[in-house]
Amino acid sequence: MDKARTRTSMKYYLDADLFIAMLKEDDELKPSATTIFTAAKQGKVEIFTSTATLLEILFWASKVRAKRAKIREYLRVAARLVSNVAPLGYEDLIVAAEFLQTKPVFTLDAIHAAAAGMWPILSSDTIYERLGIQRIEPIKFADDLKKAST
Repeated sequence: MDKARTRTSMKYYLDADLFIAMLKEDDELKPSATTIFTAAKQGKVEIFTSTATLLEILFWASKVRAKRAKIREYLRVAARLVSNVAPLGYEDLIVAAEFLQTKPVFTLDAIHAAAAGMWPILSSDTIYERLGIQRIEPIKFADDLKKAST
């Protein structure tokens, strides 16, 4: 994943909430997540995430006591839904540490904010705005994608 400061096209970083919505039987974000992932597969939008999202999916799967075989499948599904799963580097962790030192934020949210780099985050979690990161509400984004398709 190229986090360089020059843009050639708009990319969006996906927080774990959209992936987890896809994995749940019932979640209010699931229809929006489906729209976003479908648009990405059709090349209408470029989305990516990081290994922090896969880690968060593991935490979630453990919390809901998912079966071991299911956990592996959850990770495979998540990785297939995006064009790129960016690895976390040392610099990402340094930036996350800076967020943690300056704002009351959960560690994984700080890591997601750092991994997004300059790209906006698609997330229902408003914490990113307090970190100075552009956040886009997934439900509104999905509605805008639908309107653009008609």
